[in-house]
Amino acid sequence: MKSNIRANQKNAVITLVSTQTVDDSTESATLTADAVYQYDPKRSLISFSQLDPSDKEGVGIQNTLITVLEDNIVTVYRTGTVESEFVIRVGQTHPSGYTTPMGTLDLEFYGLAVESALAPSGGRLFLRYAINIGGAAVSTNTIDLKITLK
Repeated sequence: MKSNIRANQKNAVITLVSTQTVDDSTESATLTADAVYQYDPKRSLISFSQLDPSDKEGVGIQNTLITVLEDNIVTVYRTGTVESEFVIRVGQTHPSGYTTPMGTLDLEFYGLAVESALAPSGGRLFLRYAINIGGAAVSTNTIDLKITLK
């Protein structure tokens, strides 16, 4: 991960609800995990790990690092079986690669909403964005992340 966060410093619990809408079909998933949370008004970090759902043997780990900058620019960096790094900034499109064992897919992320209510005691981060492939929108996604200190 691109940070000095260490896994043994877990000081928070996150609840992450993600939704994906394709055409008229919406799917959602909820994750609760121990996390490392570092708050700074200029740059906050949230780091957590989970079992990789794409790993059929159930032994792979997916690591996620979310960076929130003071001007509501959010970077999500994932490592594991699937690797990606994407930036969400309202009104802007950012290219990204989504790498799997089968190859890399070129995506674009268009920021629709970023709502950050982070504080030293925890807080909430809400993201809404469109994923485009070849300039065409394929899905609208949300991430609603709640951080509670232990």
